[in-house]
Amino acid sequence: MFRWFGKKKDRDEFQIEGEFCEHCAAKMERELSKIIEIGQTKINYELKTISLPATMKDQAQAIMERIEPGGVLVRVDEEAS
Repeated sequence: MFRWFGKKKDRDEFQIEGEFCEHCAAKMERELSKIIEIGQTKINYELKTISLPATMKDQAQAIMERIEPGGVLVRVDEEAS
């Protein structure tokens, strides 16, 4: 069952810096989607981006780091700064 908590505008686009494979991306998606505050999420493997609630960045970072060490989430609008 798909549960959506929060509006699309409450989510920010993040670039995932670092190397990871498609298998690890799928594993990260599954683990992140288990967090009720994050909800269903999808990693764009080609662009290495993910849309998350900004308030969940640190928790998402910790989950992703556990699966694929070295990956860093950077909000897309922060890259230009």
